[in-house]
Amino acid sequence: MEDLIASSHLFEEEEVKFVGVNMLTQDTMEDAKSFIEEYKVPYINLFDEEGTVSREYQVRSIPTTFIIDAEGYIRWRKTGALTKNELIQAIHIVREEGGRSDDEEA
Repeated sequence: MEDLIASSHLFEEEEVKFVGVNMLTQDTMEDAKSFIEEYKVPYINLFDEEGTVSREYQVRSIPTTFIIDAEGYIRWRKTGALTKNELIQAIHIVREEGGRSDDEEA
């Protein structure tokens, strides 16, 4: 979480937006809100109460990170832990090359 927050601060002045999605099928609203407050998450967080987002984006494991372009296309995806450097590199790849995925099935 610290790496995501740090990365979000690096791109505050750019057209890169971070959005968190809390899967309430695996967590409670209270726990999710406490987590957001504890880590002082600066970006918008949505609550997927019925698992709709996870089904639509085929999230099989948590965490899963996506980079979605301005047209709404998934340009990069990674399942599992993510470092700040990996995320920064992925954002630059998407900007320059249109993206690729670290997940085989994406």
